[in-house]
Order: sequence, then C-alpha cells, then structure tokens
Amino acid sequence: MTENRNQGGTDGGISRRGLFGASLAAASGIGLLSMTGSAMAQQDGTVYLRDARIGPSGSRESIGSREGWMYFETDTGNIYYDNDGSDWSKLGGGTAASGLTVIDGSGESSYSTGGSSVVYVDTSSIGQKITLTTDAASEVNGAPLEIYDIGGVAGDYPIRIEDSTGKYVTTLDVNQAYTELIYQDTQWLIKTSKGEGIWRTESDPQADITIPDSVVSRPSDNGSNPSTDNLGLKFSTSQEWPDFQARLSNNTAPITGTELVIGDTNGTDIASVDVSNKSANDVVTFNGVSLSANTSYSMFIRKANSEEVGWYDSPSFPYRSNDGNLSIDSGWADGDGTRSDYVWGIAEIGNISD
Repeated sequence: MTENRNQGGTDGGISRRGLFGASLAAASGIGLLSMTGSAMAQQDGTVYLRDARIGPSGSRESIGSREGWMYFETDTGNIYYDNDGSDWSKLGGGTAASGLTVIDGSGESSYSTGGSSVVYVDTSSIGQKITLTTDAASEVNGAPLEIYDIGGVAGDYPIRIEDSTGKYVTTLDVNQAYTELIYQDTQWLIKTSKGEGIWRTESDPQADITIPDSVVSRPSDNGSNPSTDNLGLKFSTSQEWPDFQARLSNNTAPITGTELVIGDTNGTDIASVDVSNKSANDVVTFNGVSLSANTSYSMFIRKANSEEVGWYDSPSFPYRSNDGNLSIDSGWADGDGTRSDYVWGIAEIGNISD
C-alpha cells in the first residue's frame, strides 16, 4: 500500500495525514479508533486527527500547540496529541517501544529493518537512494512490516526494499510515503490499497535490464600520496546499468571509514559502498545503482582520514571500452571537478570479470 505525502514546513517535522493508525498502535500499544484528515479532538471516545507529524522532539516544542494534531518524536519514540490547542499530551511510546526502527542516515546506501515491524526512513537525512533489506528473523509466516519514507520530498531518494536473500520486494519512489507488507510462504507480499486491498508481489523493474558487458581500464598507478581530498575519475556510459563495478588501483590502500562513491558530475552522491575491508586491486560492486544511458558520472574515494591513494600522472583521455559504450573521460578531484593531468584511485570500471 502506498500513500501520497504532505510535506511540512521548515520546522524539521514532516506532515502526514491518515498514515499513523496501525504503526503507532504497533509502536506504542495505543488504540486509535479513528484516523481522519479533518475534525477536532475527542468525540464520543474516538480520537480524531486534524494532521500528524514526524520529527525530532525539539521541533514539536518549537511549533507550539496545534489543536487536533498528533506528533511522533523520532529521537525519543514518544507520541503526543493536542486535544484542545492548549498543550501536548503524551499518549505513549518512548525509546523502549517495541517493534520500531528509525533510520536517519549515516551516508550509507544500504540499511536493514533490524527485525522491527515498523520502520521510519528519513531519506532527506541520508541524502541518496538506498536499499533497505528485511531482517531474516522477521521472515516468518504472518509477520507484518510497515515502512514509512519521512524524507523531505517524495521520490528524490527512492527506497528499494529487498528480502534477506537480496530478492526484490518493492520500491518507495515518487509520491509514495508508505508501504505495508506481510510475509507469507517464503516471500513478502505488498498490500495494494488501504482497508480491503489485496496482497500481491511485484516484479523487479531492474530485472529486464541486462548488465552490459562493457569494461574499461586505464594504465596502472605510477605514484601515490596520502591525502584527505576526495579523488577519482569521471566516466560516461551510453547504456543503462542496474549494477556497476570498479577496481581499486594498485597503489590505493583504504582504511576504516573509507567509501567508494558514484556521484553526478558535481560530486553529489548517488550511491556509496564501504571499502574499509578492501585492498589494492580489489573489485567493488554497486548493486541496484541504476545508472542511466547517455549520462556522465563521477566516481571517487571518500576518505575518513589521510590515507594512501594511487595516481597516474600521464593520462591520455578518454579511455574507451572495446564496444565504445563506456569511457573514462578524465580525473576528478573534490573542489576542482574535472582534471586532465591526473586520475586517482580507480583502475577499471564496468562489468569486471575477476
């Protein structure tokens, strides 16, 4: 099941109408008898909502009282309701609330549901599209799972959902803020609509995109130096790539916290992989990266500290694949952008057979 989102203002909270019934009940044990997008406070024992928000506790305090509103605090797990416009009343929740996970971002491209039955993902905090993997412990018959995208703008950073084996489940993308799943007979099913919707599976939109055979390399490093700068190369492709690979260069030595990043030509992240456990000449795979045809990208090593990065200082760009569909067009350095005199860190890209 998917829902359109309503964005909040600049106070850090994200507005949602009518999305909270099942999830708040699961997180806090609250019995909400009615969840509507209008009306006032309590009538005949039923709680009616004018609106609801998700955000940090400081934002709830800063927006003041709001009659008929509910507020879920992402940093505490507490749930508040304003009955008459005079003050917030705590309904329940807390960080000890069972079955709830909040993912607010650490720059990674992959996350786990952590065994929770309710998951909130702040994609605006993460700043890139991500893959969310369900926990194997949750994959038992009849197990429910609700996933909410509480990022700033729906579709800016899609959430691809996979099961614990890597099998595609569904994607939250443009105008989708919520999905409801249930595990049945070795697979997750997606509910098509609220209330009396049916349960179904979805086909992977990337399944019909074949990974191209193209691969291109540049000459081996002839030097290296410790650096804290983000360094790499710029490349372009004439084909779509559902997955993509890169080989670290022969003089590059990652350390704890190092990431290999694919970005746009300005260096804005599209996908990243932790390469702390990699060594020189190792191959790194970007699963589900979905690179577009006829597009240029940057690829660079984001360093946690000063570490050794290999370089080649006599490049003759571009370096093209044998089929002409993939090319290394230049070096790339954070702050400088395109560099024609050096190329760093990455020796080979494409569909690498190792």
